[in-house]
Amino acid sequence: MATDPEARFHSDRAAAFAAEDPNAALCTVASVDADGEPQARTLVLRNVEEQLALFINASSPKWSQFGRPFVVHTYWPST
Repeated sequence: MATDPEARFHSDRAAAFAAEDPNAALCTVASVDADGEPQARTLVLRNVEEQLALFINASSPKWSQFGRPFVVHTYWPST
């Protein structure tokens, strides 16, 4: 098992896809809005190669929250 967090992420994600886990391409991004209220949104992870990549439309309300700290959570029950 990989001990590097990023390597483990890629390994677990590959295992989730191999197991046909319906959540393999999804993540939840949690942050706070301008008023300090918590927000959580489900996003699709695409083309995760050497770096993590989240694709968000710049006109989306999600976009404005990425100027503040956020966390990405995945749930792959198959792993």
